[in-house]
Amino acid sequence: MTKIAIFGVGLMGGSLALCFKGKPGLTVVGHSVRESSATKYMERGVVDYATTSMHDAAEGADFIFLCVPVGNLEQYVRELSAMKLKPGCIITDVGSTKASVALTASRLFGKDVTFIGGHPMAGSERSGVEAASSYLFENAFYVLTPAAGTPSSDVD
Repeated sequence: MTKIAIFGVGLMGGSLALCFKGKPGLTVVGHSVRESSATKYMERGVVDYATTSMHDAAEGADFIFLCVPVGNLEQYVRELSAMKLKPGCIITDVGSTKASVALTASRLFGKDVTFIGGHPMAGSERSGVEAASSYLFENAFYVLTPAAGTPSSDVD
């Protein structure tokens, strides 16, 4: 079973979750710092499991999507780097800027974890998990910004 952890299940994170949820072999875990938001994710059926624990969300994850505000990305990278993540875990984000978070990730993650910056060219005038849609990324570009030397198999 492939575990996908999504930190910040709003418009972007919720839409990603809806794209993955229900696919064979995938489990989608949503993380929020607020219990009320985690409960909302489950009530709306956006994720398979929701938690307020970063550790529970990240533990055993094959993929981690950081869908939190850009100003919080580095903090999440720092907190994740202090955890024992699954070897081969790939972490990505949906932020509109990359330099700062990519630099932080390159300094903190070893060779067992790969950070690949991402920026989906999609959005909506609405926000929050209520605006999430499994069609948000349909026909949209999703730009990946791997660091030099990132294995092509990880990018694929």
